[in-house]
Amino acid sequence: MVEQWGAAMREMIVACLFMTAVYGTAVAQTCDEDSISSVSEDGSVIVLQSGAVFKVDDPGDQVDAASWVPEEDVLNCGDMYLINKDEDGEKVSVIRLK
Repeated sequence: MVEQWGAAMREMIVACLFMTAVYGTAVAQTCDEDSISSVSEDGSVIVLQSGAVFKVDDPGDQVDAASWVPEEDVLNCGDMYLINKDEDGEKVSVIRLK
């Protein structure tokens, strides 16, 4: 019985390591450095100097983004969220429009 349990645990550990290796790297994303070109008055649209345009859907995130100003440095993380490096790492969820 103990031997069966040990073998089952080894198989489970190997399976977990395999899944982490395969899916862990697929989920990992990189963040690209950019700077803000403009932010709409209500914080619902952010344009970066690279030309990328993002929509900020969440009202709470729009409040945060409304205080962001041109020339601040941001990280664009997988076109899913922006992190403002000059605003203590504030993060907003975004949808890329362009």
